[in-house]
Amino acid sequence: MRGAFGAGALALALAAGCGPTTTTRTADSPQQPPTAKSITRENPGGDAEDPERAALERLTTQPWGSRPDTYATLRMPLPDQKTWSNVTIWGHPTRLALEYGDDRYAVASLWYQPSDGPSDPETCLDRFLAHAATVAKQTAVKIGPHERVRTPRTVRGEAQTLVVELVEGTGETLLLHDEYVAAVTSYPSWPGTCLIHGFAVVSTRHRALAEQVRDRWVREGAPLLDWRTAIKSAPPTTAR
Repeated sequence: MRGAFGAGALALALAAGCGPTTTTRTADSPQQPPTAKSITRENPGGDAEDPERAALERLTTQPWGSRPDTYATLRMPLPDQKTWSNVTIWGHPTRLALEYGDDRYAVASLWYQPSDGPSDPETCLDRFLAHAATVAKQTAVKIGPHERVRTPRTVRGEAQTLVVELVEGTGETLLLHDEYVAAVTSYPSWPGTCLIHGFAVVSTRHRALAEQVRDRWVREGAPLLDWRTAIKSAPPTTAR
């Protein structure tokens, strides 16, 4: 099982480090898919010959659902939404953090925080990533290449632009190693606050597939995040 490190720009402790695999299967070789009854929240890859690959494939094909945050103010978009479990990122409180399978094939997290300066999406993302980089230096996570992109969306008739940082990283100790691709998104928020959503996918053995999962989230999932319609003013920036 993968442990949880503070994972810096991989959305602050997303999930890193796994034991060496025992299979000699390559990423491109055919595999037996899982039987439907074997797919569980703990093991979304079920009894497939390669459960990691099967789990990631589900994240590229299963329909979108959503999960409310801890305070019932936001709904987090999720593919295969029933097969996610709550997780705590120790030392870094969130509005909501979820893992995909006990082996943490993917992790999604939400932060809604007060801003000690400008609260536009670009500034919020820069501030978050600077803090995340500090966290990464204190852990076994190494941050790799990153790229900033922007994606449009329409919320209740209002055109908005989401600011997205595409990130790569590695979690490594003397015995454990895993690679990740991730995206961290900053949203327009209430004045004086920042709203950040992070999503990371393990890419050690199936890099191209992990990128498909990440890119689908950026293209289809991230634009769906929104405050619940009953929320008319800024809620408290409580987290846990």
